[in-house]
Amino acid sequence: MAEAAEKLLANKFSRQNAALGAETTKFLRAAKVLIVGLRGAGVEIAKNCLLQGVGALTLYDPKPCAVADAGANFFISEADAGAPRDAVCRPRLQELNPDAVVAVADALDEALVGAMTCVVFTDGVNRDELARWNEFCRTRTAEEFDVRGVPRTVSKPVSFVWAFCAGLCMTVFVDHGDAFEVKDADGERPIVRLVESISSETRGLVRFAVPDGVPATSPPPDSLYEFSDVAGCEAGDAAAAATLGGASLNACPGFPYAKLPGDPANSFRIGDTTSLTPYQNGGLVTERKAPSTLSFQSLGKRLVAPGSPFDSGGLAMTDYTFMGAELQVHAALIGLMEFEAKNGRLPAANDEADADAILANARAYAEACRVLNAATAGQAKAADLEVDERVCRAYARHCAVELQPVATFCGGVVAQEVVKCAGKYTPLDGFL
Repeated sequence: MAEAAEKLLANKFSRQNAALGAETTKFLRAAKVLIVGLRGAGVEIAKNCLLQGVGALTLYDPKPCAVADAGANFFISEADAGAPRDAVCRPRLQELNPDAVVAVADALDEALVGAMTCVVFTDGVNRDELARWNEFCRTRTAEEFDVRGVPRTVSKPVSFVWAFCAGLCMTVFVDHGDAFEVKDADGERPIVRLVESISSETRGLVRFAVPDGVPATSPPPDSLYEFSDVAGCEAGDAAAAATLGGASLNACPGFPYAKLPGDPANSFRIGDTTSLTPYQNGGLVTERKAPSTLSFQSLGKRLVAPGSPFDSGGLAMTDYTFMGAELQVHAALIGLMEFEAKNGRLPAANDEADADAILANARAYAEACRVLNAATAGQAKAADLEVDERVCRAYARHCAVELQPVATFCGGVVAQEVVKCAGKYTPLDGFL
C-alpha cells in the first residue's frame, strides 16, 4: 500500500522531479513551513508552496477578514468579513494539495516556530517583532546524541523569510543562519565529456571531447570531476591504489579541475598516473558539483548595512534604468518601519503628513548611517545615500496598499526561496 502511494506521488511530481530533482521534491514533502500573515502575498506564497509539494503548511493570521482583503487575497470574499483570515483560507488552500497537511496555529510561540523548516513572515513591518523572531530562528539549537549516546547541543537554525508588498514596491529578506550548505548553486545539469586520452606522468593530462548536441561550455573550475567507463588506468598494486584513492581511475573520488600554463584546450590535469596501467580507450568525465557554505547576516545588521546593488552580497540589482533605486526603496522602508514603531499603524494612503514623517525618518536613517561609517572608518558598511524625496514620497503614499499583481509576483519569488531551503540553487543573500 505504501509503495503504491509512493508511486502515485512520484507520478504526480514527475515534471517537478525533472526540473528540480527528486531529492528536492523529497525535501519539500518532508518540510514544515509556517506562513504568518495571509493578505495577498501570504496567500500567494501558501498557494505556491502547496503546489510545489510542501508536506506540512501551518497558517497564522487570526486577524478578521476585511472587505478590502478581497482585492488581493483571492480566497477571501465579502461574505467572509469578520472571520479569521487563517480559518477562512485553510480549507480552500487544502483543496490545492490534498496530500499535504494544512493547519491553523492557535498561537505564534517559540515551540511552533522552532518546529519549522522555514518561517515566512508577511504580516507588516513591526521592526522589533521581526528582529526578535529572526534572532530566534538563526540561533535555534537542538540536542543530539553522538554514536556513544552522549548528548550535545548543535546549531539547527530555522530558515527565515520576510516579505512585504508596498504599493508598486516589494521587499524580501532571507536569512538561513551562519552556515547554510548549498549543494547545487545553479541547478544546471552536470557537465559530461568524452575522454580521448590520459597521459602517464606525475600530473596526468586528460584530453576530452564535447559530445554531439551538447553546448561546448568550459567546465566550472570549482566542481569535481569523476571518471567512468575508462578502459585501462588501473592501479598495479595496493600502494598505487592507496595513492590513487581507488583500484582504478573509475573508482576514484572526484578530481578538481586544474590546468598548467601551455596546456591545450579541452584538457585538465589530475594526479600522478605513472603507477597506473596505460589508458586504452573510452570513458566519460562527469561533473560532481562541490557544495559550498554560505553565511547570512541577521535582519538587524542588514537593515543598517544592506550592501550595494553594485557589489556581491548586497542588495539584488533589480532596475538597470534607475541605478540605485534599490537603496532608495530600502531607506523608505526604514522610514516606514520607524513610522510604524511610533504610531502603531501603517500610513494612510495619499496622506501628505504621513509621507512627511516617513521622509524625515528616512533622512534621519541616512544621516545616522553617515555618522556610523565615519565613526568606524567605513568598517560598518552602513548604507551610503542621499535620500531621493520623490522616490520616498511615492513609496510612503502607497506603501499601505497591497496590489494583487505585486502580491502574485512576490508569492512566486518567496516560494522559490522556500525551495532553496533544500540546498538547490543559490538563495537571496539578505534583501531583494
